[in-house]
Amino acid sequence: MSSKRKRKAMAEEENESSGDRPDCVFCGQNLKNKYFMGKMMVRNGMSAHYYCILFSPGLQQNGGLDEDFKGFLAADMKKEVRRASKLSCTYCHRRGAVIGCCDTSCAVKFHLTCGLVHNSFHAFHDPLKSYPSYCEKHRPKQKTRRVNQKAVDRMCAICREEVTPPQPSPKTLWTPCCGHWMHRECVIKQAYHAGKHHLKCPNCNNRDEFVTEMKAFGVHVPSRDASWEKGSTFQDLYDHRYECSVEKCLSRKGKDFNGDKEWEILACDGCGANATHIKCSALEVDTEEWMCSLCKPILSNDKKLKTINQ
Repeated sequence: MSSKRKRKAMAEEENESSGDRPDCVFCGQNLKNKYFMGKMMVRNGMSAHYYCILFSPGLQQNGGLDEDFKGFLAADMKKEVRRASKLSCTYCHRRGAVIGCCDTSCAVKFHLTCGLVHNSFHAFHDPLKSYPSYCEKHRPKQKTRRVNQKAVDRMCAICREEVTPPQPSPKTLWTPCCGHWMHRECVIKQAYHAGKHHLKCPNCNNRDEFVTEMKAFGVHVPSRDASWEKGSTFQDLYDHRYECSVEKCLSRKGKDFNGDKEWEILACDGCGANATHIKCSALEVDTEEWMCSLCKPILSNDKKLKTINQ
């Protein structure tokens, strides 16, 4: 499958709609797109995309993070839904247009889904934490340095497909750290999975300047660890159960029993593969270092060689 077809298939999957999921009380749709809509949350008989909640200007986080919709109370949401029921969307003309352009001279109102289709801008990291939104006409535009266009790498450093046109637009982002262009969608997905602790420029590895610029131009950088660090994916690499490798292990609880004092298991300081209970090798209870029978002669020979060379 070509990379273009892969991206199309991913987009279709991410925008999957299901009759089994209830509709969002704000946008009226049940699209499944965690990158652009946030997760669909269901609480107290209500369901809403998390980003629809964030960018509803009449909502405030009046509860704790463990209450209702991450602190946005169901009672407050019902009031916001009633307010939005009187407002028509500029694009689809349906009622419920809860979001409005924050430019004071603009009267554009829209559902989050409609706004995204028409290149709306949403600031996740506004210093005032007011989560402002803008229509395409009034969205912030990146300022770029003048560079030799012939020398510019037009290949997105994430998907390795050409960025067209290589200029500020709702679909592109410019990296101030190395002057490269990337697809906005690619950066948004990368930020979602990397989180604030791992996100960096995929081209030059710059962290501070890159992240600051991406946040300023509408990329959500979650305050959590990377998605690949979650769960127990790599736990087996850290958990290693040693068992006594002495031929006649004295433990009645089994070779892998690791207890206190004489039944503590010590791993070989040489190979790390063999181990012994302190009692099975007749060691002192306070012994901290031990070498197996295979590693002892090797270490002894190394010491002899060092002595000869000196």
